[in-house]
Amino acid sequence: MPKLDEQGQPVMDKDGNHLTPKAKTVKVQTECVNRTLVQYNPEIVKATKEAALPALLQQEAKDNEIAAQKGLKPYTLLNVEFNEGADEKTGGYIGWYYVTLAVDGKICTHLETGLNHDIASGKVSDTPTRADYYPAGALKEADVDYVLNNVGFSSASTLYTVPLRDDVRERAEKTLAERSAAAPEQGDIFAIYQIKGGPETRDYRFEAYESLQEAGLAVDRQNYDLVYTAPLDGKTTLEDIYRTFNLDRPADFTGHSLSVSDIVVLTRSGKEEAHYCDSFGFTPVPEFFLQREKQLTPRELLTGERIQTPRGSFLVTDMSRGQLEAAAYGFHHQSEDGKYLIMGNGTDAFAIPAQQESPIKAAEMTTEQNYNMIDGVLNNAPTMSELEAKVKAGEQISLFDVAEAAKAEAQKPKQPQSPAQKQKKPSIRAQLKAAKEEQQKKPPQREKAQELEV
Repeated sequence: MPKLDEQGQPVMDKDGNHLTPKAKTVKVQTECVNRTLVQYNPEIVKATKEAALPALLQQEAKDNEIAAQKGLKPYTLLNVEFNEGADEKTGGYIGWYYVTLAVDGKICTHLETGLNHDIASGKVSDTPTRADYYPAGALKEADVDYVLNNVGFSSASTLYTVPLRDDVRERAEKTLAERSAAAPEQGDIFAIYQIKGGPETRDYRFEAYESLQEAGLAVDRQNYDLVYTAPLDGKTTLEDIYRTFNLDRPADFTGHSLSVSDIVVLTRSGKEEAHYCDSFGFTPVPEFFLQREKQLTPRELLTGERIQTPRGSFLVTDMSRGQLEAAAYGFHHQSEDGKYLIMGNGTDAFAIPAQQESPIKAAEMTTEQNYNMIDGVLNNAPTMSELEAKVKAGEQISLFDVAEAAKAEAQKPKQPQSPAQKQKKPSIRAQLKAAKEEQQKKPPQREKAQELEV
């Protein structure tokens, strides 16, 4: 607030600027100077780094354990750094704390609001709250929780990073070398995976491998949680592990007794083998390591409609009956007017039209690469103009393609033509005849076998 004179008017200096009460100015300046001196005091910065590092190292172990369950890459925490310099890229973060990390041996930086405030205020702990942190790197917020909480890091991310200064890189490389040298060699281990809880995995739980195959279900790593890992000696067999985790379970084992549908992964000399705990013995399941493509679900293709039957209210999906049956949905009942079929899987149910539009559209939903291109024309067959271009180039074309293209042309709405467009074009038959005559004038093409050197 500007200083006022006796008449209540703002007091101006000789240059016409408002004067601020000096007492307030001194107080603000003092607070600012003191805060800056404390914030940038080398001894305080050093002490803060040393206090934060042990807690962050504890969190690293927890992060990497959960990262392994989620299929994410582990990270190695290197150093806590303080950005006391300013340049075009990091000027907005001057006075901020951040950490250096290594992912796959590549050194990177990680800087974010929650982490900076917690380090600066001494609140870094091994139990950070979800609200304190921001999503990690390139990972989607909907797919993960929060960084330094339970997600690990993404090596491809450029978010929350600052450029590596030479001195920061030197310290990071030194720490990485020290931690790598101190790390014990990775010996043989075994891991136990058990199916996640919830209705979506009910059809997989405690089922024999043959039963899964008969039901069209697959052993998918996404359905499992890692519940235990331990060293593996050369004498231990799968049956030994089964007996131990049924009759003499370790105190730190939190899962249920080893049962049908559980997975045991043996890692020997760096080679992984997955085994399905079956009704009798174990069955190898190399598919456990496959990264499966995301499959369509009925909820992803909802039409926005809802129908009512005496048994309840059901959302309408655009999937075909065949696709739903392939996804383990069976016929449940039919609407009273006969227009809809209700398909269910024991936990969820959807409605589909009893007479669906086009079998080509259903096939498209399986074959088209872009769901926006689902238009009832399978794989976007060549147009008449494209076929004409092929004929002119001397290429052979399919009569089936010609028929389909002609049919598609006939279904298109008529567009008014300009005088230039109204010129009569030769028919496809005439073009084929002309192309054939032109082809006869050319020398015969060599067989591929004649071009190979002997």
